[in-house]
Amino acid sequence: MRYGASRKSALELFDSLAQSIFLEMFGSLSSNSHRWLSASIADACGLIVDCVNRTAPIVDYKTSYKMLRTTNVRNGRVDVDNVRYVTKDTFKIWNRRATPRKGDVLLTREAPVGAVGKLVTDDQVFLGQRLMLYRPKQRVMTSDFLVWSFADKYLRDQFDRMGSGSTVKHLPLPACRAFEVRLPPIMLQERFSERISRLEAAKSLAIEQNSQVSNIFSSLQSRAFSGQL
Repeated sequence: MRYGASRKSALELFDSLAQSIFLEMFGSLSSNSHRWLSASIADACGLIVDCVNRTAPIVDYKTSYKMLRTTNVRNGRVDVDNVRYVTKDTFKIWNRRATPRKGDVLLTREAPVGAVGKLVTDDQVFLGQRLMLYRPKQRVMTSDFLVWSFADKYLRDQFDRMGSGSTVKHLPLPACRAFEVRLPPIMLQERFSERISRLEAAKSLAIEQNSQVSNIFSSLQSRAFSGQL
């Protein structure tokens, strides 16, 4: 198998395991059989920021200042490598509302609707068009829980209901501030984050050791459902 295809397959395997852990710990958020508290996402986050709705002027050389586009946000991750670059002055102007930081959660409003990722570096980045930034209140919600809540059917259904556009779907800004989220106890969310962190570390190792992906995944799957992960 080609490396690119094998790497994609590995990511899909690990993502499916993360979704399984989420379901195991929190159940269906739609049916809410655990009777978790519910709240507006605006109440669960200390900061929600929309992008500047025009394209920043880029430069044709590398700088320390990176523009994130919708293509950089996929499957719970934010890619800070395959980016476009701007000057320091442009960076400051486009970040006048807020500067993204490690732990922030990004959501695409369009092209596609609902792709999500967590920023895991301290790189100097800013939001390109059609991106939203969410910074959860630490005492209320973890970033990992919000990422996988966005991937869950409960919020996906809200995207469908609140989205607009007959040809190209998009999420209006008021909708992005009005999503309803479930709020399990923060200690349980933190336990989920710990498990996701270990899973991400193992995933990185598996990608490096490309030929052993299947074996590593099988071992992790067994550990996850025996409570060892």
